[in-house]
Amino acid sequence: MAQLNFARREITTKIVYFGARSSGVSTNVERLAASVLPSRRSSVLSFAPPGDHLQTVCFEVALDGHTAKGFPLFSTIYGVPGALRHVGLRNEVMASVDAVVFVADARASQESANIESLLELERVLRDVGFELTDLPMVLQINHSDAEDARSMHSVAMDLNPYGFPVHEASAIDGTGVRETLDTVMGLLALRISAKLSGESAGIRLEALQEKQPPDLQERVDAHLAGIQRAEAEAKSASDPRLRYSSLELSNTVRVRYQNESLRGTRPTIILSAELEGEDIVLDLVHERINGGEAQRISVVIENRPTDMDVLPTHQALLSTTVSAVASLPEVITFPDPEPEPSDWPPLAYGIIGVACGAVLGLLVGVILLY
Repeated sequence: MAQLNFARREITTKIVYFGARSSGVSTNVERLAASVLPSRRSSVLSFAPPGDHLQTVCFEVALDGHTAKGFPLFSTIYGVPGALRHVGLRNEVMASVDAVVFVADARASQESANIESLLELERVLRDVGFELTDLPMVLQINHSDAEDARSMHSVAMDLNPYGFPVHEASAIDGTGVRETLDTVMGLLALRISAKLSGESAGIRLEALQEKQPPDLQERVDAHLAGIQRAEAEAKSASDPRLRYSSLELSNTVRVRYQNESLRGTRPTIILSAELEGEDIVLDLVHERINGGEAQRISVVIENRPTDMDVLPTHQALLSTTVSAVASLPEVITFPDPEPEPSDWPPLAYGIIGVACGAVLGLLVGVILLY
C-alpha cells in the first residue's frame, strides 16, 4: 500500500521483483543498487527465515523525475527468489505491494518454469487480496543474450496475455535493468496521480503524519516476525493441543474413583496422555499400597465422532463444551461390594482398576475433546 506522508512531503511505495529460480531476480536488485548513487538509496539488506539459504534482498531508492502531484516517489525494492521453502516469506513481502516486475527467463529450458512462476504469482497475490491485473506490472525478459534464448515475442506470447510493458534485459551486465525500474515507477506515478485526482486508479493509498517512519532494518525485522507468527499459526492449526490451548476453563468435574472399601489403594497414576492420529491414548497405573500387584493399563479413546467437523470453530467448541460438562455429575460413586469373609483376590482388583480407569479415561477424553 502506497503511503503519502504529509509530515515529510513524500510518497513511499513497494515494488517486488518476482520470478522463477535462476531467472535473475536477485541479480536485478543488486545491479539496480549498483547503478544508483549511494546518496539516492539505502544500503542493500538481505534476509531469510531460519533454515532457508535463499536470501531476499531489498533497498530503498529515490529516482529523480518520478513524482505524483508534486510529491517525490520513494520506493522499497524487494527481490523475492524462486524455489523458497518458506512460502510464508512470499506472502509477507507481497502484502501491501504496489507494483510488480515479473522476471522471465528467456532460455528455452526455462519455458515451463516461467509459466509455473507466473501462476504462483497470481496465487500469492490472491492470498494477499489482489488480482494480477490490479497492479502496475512490467514483464522483463532476462537472459536475452543466452545462446539458447527464445525470442522476446515468443516469451511474451506465453506470459503476457494482459499486455503489460515488456523490457528485454541481461541482468548480469546491467542491460535493461534501469529501464525496467524507470518504467514500473512511471506506471506507479501515473496511478498515484490519478488516485490523488479522485479517480478510481486501482491502487491503495494511505495518508500518514510521521516525521520519522520506520527504517528499512525495522521493516525487515517486522517481516521476519510476521513469518514466525504465520508459521506458529499454521502449526497451531495442525495440532489440536495448540489449537485449543487458548480456551478458558469452563468447569471442573470431580470424579470419585474409589469407595470406602478400597482404602489403601492409590487408584490411578497417569504416566502420559498423548494424541496418536485421531485417538487419545492414556497410559495409567493402578496400584494397591497394602498388598496386591500394580497394573498398568492403556486406555485408547476415539478423539471425535466421525460426524463432527474435524476443525470446529472456537464458538462451536465452547458451546459444545458447556453442554457436555453440564451433563456430567459433580461426583461419581461406585456401589459398595457385598462384604466377603476374606479380602478380594488380586484379579478382582485388576478388573475394578480397568473399569474405573476406563471411566476416568472417558471423562478425561470428553474434557480434552470438547
